[in-house]
Amino acid sequence: MWLLWFSSPFHSPSDTLFNSGTVVVGGLAVGCISGLAWKLSRRMFGGQALFLVLWMAGFGAVVLVTIGRESQLDRVSSYVIPLAAIVFGITGVLTPRLT
Repeated sequence: MWLLWFSSPFHSPSDTLFNSGTVVVGGLAVGCISGLAWKLSRRMFGGQALFLVLWMAGFGAVVLVTIGRESQLDRVSSYVIPLAAIVFGITGVLTPRLT
């Protein structure tokens, strides 16, 4: 129930690049990728472990790209990394449970 009252206190480094629309589109894209990764990894031996490794690698890639872009846009890491942790965490847990 606490998610109903959750409001992200993050301050966007650029209102034109990072707004609610781009966050929703990014979340939907990650959800679609999660479904595909789960479907493909489930067919292989050790599917759950493979999905976990893929999901952690995906989150790590987002973190590395974000840190790399910090020099071009101030405070982008403090905005993107927590949102990515929320999106990757929710989709990583719920995708195997809901399929």
